[in-house]
Amino acid sequence: MSTTVVQYRVKGGQGDVNQALIEAVFAELTERQPTGFRYGTIRLDDDVTFVHIARTAGANPLEESLAFAAFQAELADRCEEGPTPVTGTVIGNYQLYAGSSQAAEVAVRYLTAFANGDIETTRSVLADDFTFRGPMAQIDGADVFIAETAPLTSMADGIEIHRLFEDGDEVCAIFDFRLATPAGKGAVRMCEWITVEDGVVTSSRLVFDTAAFMAVLPSG
Repeated sequence: MSTTVVQYRVKGGQGDVNQALIEAVFAELTERQPTGFRYGTIRLDDDVTFVHIARTAGANPLEESLAFAAFQAELADRCEEGPTPVTGTVIGNYQLYAGSSQAAEVAVRYLTAFANGDIETTRSVLADDFTFRGPMAQIDGADVFIAETAPLTSMADGIEIHRLFEDGDEVCAIFDFRLATPAGKGAVRMCEWITVEDGVVTSSRLVFDTAAFMAVLPSG
């Protein structure tokens, strides 16, 4: 996950206005429940200095947020100083990112990379002895998996992850896998049970409606 920190100071009398706009962003995030994203905002005791901390694995959901767009619309006018964004790497934390886990981060990176046709990143998060079990394929070995799924990744058109459940090194994801083929575009609801060990995916078990999947593919 990449980490971005943004700090700025608003003009006198603008602190409460800024906070209300920020609270609207968090309300929208709570409703949408995006995965692979951690976000927090701190208002310092001077009442006018704000610090935002964001961690992302894949696409940043704020880019599609209407509430965040409203927050940003007049931010420059509200600010006395900044905003100044910087990126960095977390070198240690104690429960600072409660609810986050390496397993979830790796699983989201794998799902996002595969669904966007990023073969290099997909391979980098798979163990050499990775195993895949699905309704249409049973594959042993990461390199074999990459080779045999190449036709699918060439048609992959993104992913929308609806829910992510974690239990230690086990991650279960419910998502819509989007496809773009000569027959048109479509999405298939899927559920994938992913096991992560030592920072890489060691196994995947995938279930989905094969009839819905075949309906999206070109005939013949």
